Amino acid sequence: MHWSLKIPLVIASLFMFDQQEPSKGDIALRNQSSGELSFIEKKVHKLMRKHHLPACAITIVSDQEVLYQEAFGMIDMENHVKATTHSVFKLLSVAKVFTAIEVFREVEEGIINLENPITHYLPAFTIQSRFQDENPITVESILAHRAGLPRNKCVILPELEPDPQFLDKFETSVSDCHLAYPVGFRYKYSNLGYDLLGRIIEENRNQGFAPYMKAHLLHDLGMTSSTFQSVDIADPANLARGYEHFKGSYYPMIQSDINNLPSGNLYSTIEDLSVFLKAAFNNEVFENTGTMALMYQDLYSKRGDPETMGLGWKTARFKDSDLLVWHDGGPVEGIGALIAMLPDQNFGIAIVCNGTSFSSAVSLPFAIELISQILERTSPVKNQSPGQPPKKRIPEQLLVNYEGDYASFGQIMQLEAKRGKLKGRIGGIGLELVPLTETTFRVTHWMEKIGLTKIIKPPVEFNKIKIEFCNCGLPDSCCMIINLDHISYEICPKYPESTATPGHWDHLTGEYQRAERLPGNKPGNFSGSKNTIYMDHGVMVMSGIYGPIVPLNDKSLIISSGPFQGETMDYLIESGNIIHQNAVFVPLKRSDL
Repeated sequence: MHWSLKIPLVIASLFMFDQQEPSKGDIALRNQSSGELSFIEKKVHKLMRKHHLPACAITIVSDQEVLYQEAFGMIDMENHVKATTHSVFKLLSVAKVFTAIEVFREVEEGIINLENPITHYLPAFTIQSRFQDENPITVESILAHRAGLPRNKCVILPELEPDPQFLDKFETSVSDCHLAYPVGFRYKYSNLGYDLLGRIIEENRNQGFAPYMKAHLLHDLGMTSSTFQSVDIADPANLARGYEHFKGSYYPMIQSDINNLPSGNLYSTIEDLSVFLKAAFNNEVFENTGTMALMYQDLYSKRGDPETMGLGWKTARFKDSDLLVWHDGGPVEGIGALIAMLPDQNFGIAIVCNGTSFSSAVSLPFAIELISQILERTSPVKNQSPGQPPKKRIPEQLLVNYEGDYASFGQIMQLEAKRGKLKGRIGGIGLELVPLTETTFRVTHWMEKIGLTKIIKPPVEFNKIKIEFCNCGLPDSCCMIINLDHISYEICPKYPESTATPGHWDHLTGEYQRAERLPGNKPGNFSGSKNTIYMDHGVMVMSGIYGPIVPLNDKSLIISSGPFQGETMDYLIESGNIIHQNAVFVPLKRSDL
């Protein structure tokens, strides 16, 4: 895949545990000295150099003992402020874990029923939909990102106000949104969904989300330096700044409170995250000891929708290994965070760094690498590389079923059967799909074939990628599922010829300025960024993170790939503007006038 694609690829090491260890949480990690764990510091420094991270803080917890906790670098390069374990970092989407925890506390109290529609708690809730006979949006479906809700809110709201019950504006603004998918149809990550859960918490507790969560959840857990509003940070100079590295220089990112408190505005320290991990392992988060385990349950994944997700935690399971639960945050504001646990081992790790490169594609593999090495030091069992299974020869007439253009990571991937082989091309990079079964393939590249990847390490380990085709014998229903080492999945729809963009849509091609979407679909402040719409193999594509867009009717288009997959764009014929969630795309010039 093209190196410039910022694919959320997670390359995880498979690790095994000694089956003869005594009992849960009773592993020999507590006997490790700081000297035995000194390799962690070297690895963190290497990580910081490789990804240009000004600061990094890390904690590793086994049951009730902090095995390792340290901070490196600077949280404020301009003022030369060094990072410490009590430096405050914005954890962004890690906030969702704590919003989900409060939901489950209210489940314990009988205030919330996971199977209830959210209209039971928010009677004024309404959303536009193009689907018929749909199931109601439930609390459970939102927690698992299976509610079909769009990724973000749909209008620009004013900056944070003194009004403590601010989230009611989110509730009323949803009427301008469109469902991306039918409820339960497939995984669709949604910040909006968790903001609605925050609104339910406000209604149930009769208090603003931020003050309630600080006083009754965070502080109750012993996280006394954590908050959902920056105004509560005792020393603003102790707040880490976010940075972007470009051509040898570091640029501070704009960082301030966002309206999406429940889904992405948590501030915390690495010390507080240690406290949380110990509380989780000591069954102090909930009244009932089994409640946390309910959050780890994957209730929705299936062959056509293989993304595993608990109710608030992302989950993964490795071959012959334990359950891994985790959540990442950022790094859009120059801060990236990760918290991960092996619940059956009472073992956890949290990492936070202040750079735009510290996405889950970096943080999760790094965390798993550290976990693997620490556990290997306490167990005689060593990981064995499973190697590649032998490739299978399949008839070319079957390969022909897989030919075509697929929406993949915001671009078009072309597949073609040639001389008994399935060839792919995306972003100018050629790939070969090697069959393992009649429907599953592994990915290889010429660099791998000649051994060049041993010298030049690409950001993608091809042998970690598997591809499966679903329903490709049926008309207009074929899709390609890219399996990123059983951690993350991309569902890539195939474009049948019948959905090629009609010629009368050509007038949409050109440059657009992006502006804030105000009520009434009016453009507000312009962001300064521009997007281009162009045609690629008969499919209309919007540049940036939007990707291929396909007309639904004369006034609507559907985004078919990337983070906004399935979401609706409204085309306003009179102005030529295109509306998507909280953005208005204003054409620089209209070719149809």
